[in-house]
Amino acid sequence: MSAPRVVNGLGGDSSRTSRTTYTDATAGIDPALGLAVAGTVDPGGLNLPTSTTYETYLAAGTYLRPIGRTLPSGTATEPTTGYYGAGDGLAATPVAAETRTNPCPGGTAAQQSGLAKTTTQAAPATGPAIVTEAVYDVWGRVVAAGQREGATVPANWTCTTYDSRGRAVKVTVPPGNAPSNSAPERTIETGYSTDGLTTTVTEKNTAGTVTSTSTVITDLAGRTVTYRHTVPGATAGSVLATITTTSTYDTQGRPTQAVTTSTAGGSSTQSLTYLTDGRLNTVMLDGVTVATVGYDPSTKDLASVTYGTAGATVLLDQIVKNAAGAQTGQRWTVGARTFTDAVSRSRAGSVLTASTTDSMLAAAPDVWSYTTDGAGRLIQAVLAAAGARPQVSLGYGYAASGGCGVDPAAGKNGSRTTTTSTVGAGATQTSSWCTDNASRLTAVTSTTGGLAIAAADIGYDSHGNATRIGTQRWTYDGADRVVSASQVDIAPGVTLGYVRDGLGRVVKRWVSTRVRPLVRISL
Repeated sequence: MSAPRVVNGLGGDSSRTSRTTYTDATAGIDPALGLAVAGTVDPGGLNLPTSTTYETYLAAGTYLRPIGRTLPSGTATEPTTGYYGAGDGLAATPVAAETRTNPCPGGTAAQQSGLAKTTTQAAPATGPAIVTEAVYDVWGRVVAAGQREGATVPANWTCTTYDSRGRAVKVTVPPGNAPSNSAPERTIETGYSTDGLTTTVTEKNTAGTVTSTSTVITDLAGRTVTYRHTVPGATAGSVLATITTTSTYDTQGRPTQAVTTSTAGGSSTQSLTYLTDGRLNTVMLDGVTVATVGYDPSTKDLASVTYGTAGATVLLDQIVKNAAGAQTGQRWTVGARTFTDAVSRSRAGSVLTASTTDSMLAAAPDVWSYTTDGAGRLIQAVLAAAGARPQVSLGYGYAASGGCGVDPAAGKNGSRTTTTSTVGAGATQTSSWCTDNASRLTAVTSTTGGLAIAAADIGYDSHGNATRIGTQRWTYDGADRVVSASQVDIAPGVTLGYVRDGLGRVVKRWVSTRVRPLVRISL
């Protein structure tokens, strides 16, 4: 067992202690193996233990691989890992490693070499546990991955193909998850030039139509010199514009200019200049200086930033740090108006107080104080009274027992089980947050006028992504990326949609409401 590690705090930030154990007599594990089998946060107070279970040491066919992890609230929250048979070529009767055929089109069989086969999460209150399964090639690379969604094997696989140099050249992602199935299957193909300096990523839909293309060209130092991507149009396969950014560098390898042009018209040039010692001096856009950086003459640390041009400047003219180098304050000047932002920190780095001031509202500064528990979790936030504004107190609880969900000890795992709100001398509003063994929110209840969300207004898809919480709705694609977010059951309803390129970046966002037509914003 290791000695406890203590991080001291001040004020509302408690000292935090953690202890790590390296012994598991049941599995034959002792400290000489260097495996952390248990860790306890705040052992003398909250006592929140998390343990990892390994295969038994020196048992036949085992390799001390981790097979489970138990959270503080108990074994019902434990995720587990299953492995392919590793085989044993040194046994009296040699045993071959388990072989699996790649389920993707054109897949072949390969020994799985004892790699992780399945990862099973804790069972939720409703529906099956999330089980992720993987298949490997002879080099140990993942060629197929999927989620079982209650079946014995995944119905849909994410398939990856590699070239002779081990680079991914094709990834096929299945449709969106049940119950929404909001996104079709897509294929990302990556091509490489013979010199390795040009990479082109193309995304195609189910019909094989190209929906986006991105090209990155680097120099021999690995720096991006040209980046080009297409912005999709309103119809499948159409292109609204092609955006190209060309970057240049000085002899020291520092970026000095980036020129962006569009086939739809328009361009912009960003330029950077540096001091003789290499520190950033100015940032310019299309020849106009938009930021000038100032430094402390003694420490050389950042001291100020002036934004805008003469007569229309915004000035960050003060940056304050504590002895540990952490930022604790800053001051902004906008014309004749001054804004300040300051925090105090514990030795552990937690924010204890935070205050903001506005020279035009000098009588009503915002001053917050925060209190954390022995695990570093926020348990109270208080906004001090100022002027006509009363004090506001917010509380957060992490019950070790008696919770309202399937997991009554969810608070031990870091899930908030209660929240409170008190304004001035008014009555305290309390809400109870119900959580299952998979750490999913299942309901929020209140008998004092606090926030309440019925169980029927909370839902998840087959991959465990939240699809409905109160008046919010989300849909996802087969890679668990948000496709749309909606606000419903209140007027006016709003839906945001996102379109990504083959590199996963948002290139288009669309907005629609019940009172105005669809608006598309291309990025």
